Amino acid sequence: MQVVNKLYALTNDRAQVQAATAARDFATQSLDAEQKKLSLGASTTAAVLLQERNRVIAENSLISANATYATDRAALYQILASTLQHYGISLVDAATGEIKNVPVVPGLQPAKDTRVPPTAPPATQPQ
Repeated sequence: MQVVNKLYALTNDRAQVQAATAARDFATQSLDAEQKKLSLGASTTAAVLLQERNRVIAENSLISANATYATDRAALYQILASTLQHYGISLVDAATGEIKNVPVVPGLQPAKDTRVPPTAPPATQPQ
């Protein structure tokens, strides 16, 4: 259940990063537009300062969203590692393909051996 919760949090965090990136891009465009209006005499320095403040706030939100995403991603990895350890799943065994200790997962039955034993060639008998 913890893994599902962390995956959900990670999905939300990724969406938050995307939204913060879009907000920062919009704030940058708004600032550029306001600076152009100021250079043409159609705006005031106060309006430009307001857009600069909005740009900084959007950048701060993006930094915060990235930090939250990184924190939740690390927490997910930590939970996954402890989950594997809890059920006795060894990554070394998985990498080598030889299971030394059978994992104990409630409700999971061991797989039946479906390998076909090798057949030896018939022995030749002397005549």
